[in-house]
Amino acid sequence: MERVKFYSKEDISSGPNLKKAEIIIDNFDNNKAYTNINEMIEFYNIYLYVKNEMFLKSWSDDYIEKVKNTAKQMKYIAYKWFSRNINNKTVILEYKKVKQNYKKDFFEIINNELNKINIDKTIFKELLEMCSTHLCDILQCKEIVDKYEEEIKERMLTDVENSTEIFVDIYLIKDSKKILYLPKTLSITDKENIIINYVDSEKPNLNYLKLLLNTPNTTDFSLNDRIKLKIKNKIKEQENEIFTKNSNNYLSTKILVQIVPNLGEYKKEKITNRTWELSYDLNWIKENKDFSTLLNNYIYLFNYVDQQMRWTNVSKKANLSITDRFLTMHAKDEYIEGFAFKTMNYVADMQQVAYNGVLNKMGIRLEEIIEWFFNIYLKKEFNIEDYQVNMPSKDSTYLEKCCLILSEMEGALKKYNYYVEDGYIDHELVDISSKPISFYDIRSLLKNKYAYPNSKNDDYDFITFALFSDQCMLRYIERIGDKYNNFFELLKKEEITLDDIDEYDKSLFNKLLDYCLIYIDDNRIVKIKDIKAVQVLNDLYYNEVISYWKLSSDYRKTISDLKTKGLIEFESTLLSKQEADYLSYYLNRKKFNNSLDLRNKYTHGTKSSSDEIEHHKNYMIMLRLFILVIIKINDDLCIYDSDDYKNEQIQCI
Repeated sequence: MERVKFYSKEDISSGPNLKKAEIIIDNFDNNKAYTNINEMIEFYNIYLYVKNEMFLKSWSDDYIEKVKNTAKQMKYIAYKWFSRNINNKTVILEYKKVKQNYKKDFFEIINNELNKINIDKTIFKELLEMCSTHLCDILQCKEIVDKYEEEIKERMLTDVENSTEIFVDIYLIKDSKKILYLPKTLSITDKENIIINYVDSEKPNLNYLKLLLNTPNTTDFSLNDRIKLKIKNKIKEQENEIFTKNSNNYLSTKILVQIVPNLGEYKKEKITNRTWELSYDLNWIKENKDFSTLLNNYIYLFNYVDQQMRWTNVSKKANLSITDRFLTMHAKDEYIEGFAFKTMNYVADMQQVAYNGVLNKMGIRLEEIIEWFFNIYLKKEFNIEDYQVNMPSKDSTYLEKCCLILSEMEGALKKYNYYVEDGYIDHELVDISSKPISFYDIRSLLKNKYAYPNSKNDDYDFITFALFSDQCMLRYIERIGDKYNNFFELLKKEEITLDDIDEYDKSLFNKLLDYCLIYIDDNRIVKIKDIKAVQVLNDLYYNEVISYWKLSSDYRKTISDLKTKGLIEFESTLLSKQEADYLSYYLNRKKFNNSLDLRNKYTHGTKSSSDEIEHHKNYMIMLRLFILVIIKINDDLCIYDSDDYKNEQIQCI
């Protein structure tokens, strides 16, 4: 029988392991001479369950007391056995006997009893040679690392594959739960040399290389530009090799964006998992060439925003595939570029290029439309004086256009922020302010503009997981099978009784009852109680933000009720957090280490002036981002000027 193993408090194997532990506890004899090292380590694992207060629900209070006392005796026996039997002569022999999933525990017990276990450094060095694949386990043991730091350092310098994996785990991996201790004598230069040797090794891991390329420099770990260039070239080499060998095995995605005459309708869209065919009517564009309509085409033709004027191309957790979520490593400060995100933004870039080309043939430049919006439209529609946005001229190079567009977009956002604060634009104040504006701090005219999940209330995560996650087992009823993606779908389409709910899922189920989202009728049938609240939470689960004022008064009341219950919080900024993240990903490295960093590259002159293709690509991206900013500013002003908003503000007074 497989021995008891403690992994973590959250691990789903805890129940079966505790059942095995129960048998061992019942048969434990304190007077018996236990001699097997794996048996000692099993005792230690049983003790870890007790230490973490993990017991079976079927155990009575009296039996739990017995378990606690027995586990303490087991720990004492295990520690005593290690201190008496692990020494210079036996440590390597005993290590060879240890089961694979007990290797970490072997070092953990030695670490805890290191004052009683004396192993010479030469012997420990020999042990390190044997267990190089478990170097990570050793580095979780602080006392061992401190005592044998030179031996561990020497091993890390030669074993570059494992060492690089350890660096990635410590410094780069998102949500890494391991606490690892490095030898204090391992310098920044040592770490750089390990990475250089790893990049030059026969087959470095492509995922690791991509993480290392975006390494943020810290006092503990940094890679200079030459090393990063070396990594970048290695990535290109590996990707080319992979594509060449497996070109026939790739699942291709077909993307077609075209603007054609006589389409018959203003747009046609065919979108499947692997096909995007988007067609737009050239006649429609030519016949409706007033600047207002040409801007609205981004909303109604190209769907750059949804009905709530939320940017559609931002990265969302709900859009991540299984590969994106579970099979791809993500850095600590990485903007998650899942397959859906990359595809949608590639489509948006193609739409921008095609539309810009059509407008140019019509004698219209997008720069002129942007200037019109700020310099004419805002004054005419909202009486905002003297916005003064000056876009690059037709004859500017793409490099010059990129530099100026970024400056003007930042200036436009800064001016809007001052307009919200003061009710007018003070150009002297704008000119004297040299600090770049934070996309997260640009203010909105509206109160409670965005509704977000309450970050301080864990119940939101439990509730939305229970209702909408395809990983929650509430969606699975034995008599119905695995037909539905989530519990919400199941409740809408099937008649479920309380007896159908597994005991294991009752805690999540009860949470939904506590918040009055579901109820049980007189026939024990489970039903949705507050459909509007569930629909709001469903929107939040998939989009991560709701534009409060884009909803009807009924749904706004529901959101306010959810705020009262502590599930939702409000913020009032021009951009949602997700939209501010999106701009940061494209323009600077303040938040994301894999940012395209376009603003800084053009501001600091690190872009080659001769790379016109690259500049044209970035020019199209910047125009697209500027249009998105215009849509947000216009929406903010339109809502603020609406009777609906004004009337509700009057009612609140």
